[in-house]
Amino acid sequence: MKYSIRIDRTNPSALRVQIVRYLQRKRVVLKHVGTAHTEDELLSLKEVALRWIREHPQQSQLFSTPPSTQGSDILKSFEYRGIRYSFAYEFLRYIFEHFQFAALSSPLLTDLVIMRIFEPTSKLRSLSLLSQYFNIHYSEKVLYQSLRTFPALKQSVEERMVAVAKKEFGFDFSFVLYDVTTLYFETFTSDIPSILEFKSLHKIKTLTIVADAAMLSVNTIQQLIQHDLTYIVGARLGNISADLLYTIDTNLARVDMSTMRTETEHGTLVCGYSKKRYTKDLSDMNKHIKRAESHVKTPGIMKRAKFVSTATGTVSLNEALIAKTRKLLGIKGYYTNLAHVLDADIMAHYHRLWNVEQSFRVAKSDLASRPIFHRKESSIRAHMLICIMALALSKYIEIKTKRSIRSVLDVCRSVTDALLIHRTTDTKTVLRSPIPEEMKKIQEMLSH
Repeated sequence: MKYSIRIDRTNPSALRVQIVRYLQRKRVVLKHVGTAHTEDELLSLKEVALRWIREHPQQSQLFSTPPSTQGSDILKSFEYRGIRYSFAYEFLRYIFEHFQFAALSSPLLTDLVIMRIFEPTSKLRSLSLLSQYFNIHYSEKVLYQSLRTFPALKQSVEERMVAVAKKEFGFDFSFVLYDVTTLYFETFTSDIPSILEFKSLHKIKTLTIVADAAMLSVNTIQQLIQHDLTYIVGARLGNISADLLYTIDTNLARVDMSTMRTETEHGTLVCGYSKKRYTKDLSDMNKHIKRAESHVKTPGIMKRAKFVSTATGTVSLNEALIAKTRKLLGIKGYYTNLAHVLDADIMAHYHRLWNVEQSFRVAKSDLASRPIFHRKESSIRAHMLICIMALALSKYIEIKTKRSIRSVLDVCRSVTDALLIHRTTDTKTVLRSPIPEEMKKIQEMLSH
């Protein structure tokens, strides 16, 4: 049974590359290598197919005889050499190709992104696990040479991710959530050139920055306004002046979902009241007051307490701060320069920030994007590119399947390939475990 590379046209601009064999005049597809849209992509996929054929010698006739006639004795002729997770690789490779990342013609980048999702670890250990799990081999020399070339692919990667967002989820840039985290960039204002570049590249007319209160400063606001950027930023109401507190206290009704606006040096301050938030804030305040009272009774035992004052030289309750906190129970504030957007929409847009924060958690935990062990800037940028690509694929899977990437991978890992070596002929045979119905449902959801 000879392996062959089959190339067929799926549409006028695409060629599908497969590895096949013919059994009793019927074609059996062994592996879908990818879809090419250019001559260079076709050559690259042919090389991948040839490499796979070299690494997978012709299998024995184990499958040509119905299992029911062979019995368990046939396995005595084989030596078990462990399992591989080729199905998981094929699954993630399918999503990778859906983003047209394969067109970047970098097999190592493909495999490092897949490895980052499947089992994130260092680049060197990724090479070892690629060999162990998927029978894919690279040298350290190729790794270090390739890392220097990856950052040049940033724009192409970004364009492909945006294209999928537009096509699959109707993303039209009418509202863009933005946040930063402690991965590589250190300050918010230093990112403004990157924001402006992104805005120009994708011809975005209006880009709204949504950030939490830690990002807010007069200088930051001036930078945003200077570059015609709109913003919604969480307000730290605990730091506001007595006059602003009086304005909020006298103008905001304590009715669920009520709002008010007032002008400040940071822009328009939108405040909203929530009964649910009030209940939580009241509970938190009472806990802090009890802690402060214990601290006043036995000073020196507790290190700190929120409502404790030492301004007079003695330890006492900070009654002024308690009174201020009480007036702000149930209230959340948002600074913005969006003049014609409803208060409810301002708050709703800000609360969507959790989606970005959840992506950061995926990047930091599931994809282990930090700590970053590289020293050279090109290697750091290559690492971040790999992590962002892995995050894009992971979030796509999560959105489509409504499952966490971790749970999807658990199902993928349940499908294994057992490697058997014939004791006499040394030929390799691979036995794949059945694909569970749960996995079939996941594949079905991703195919639409």
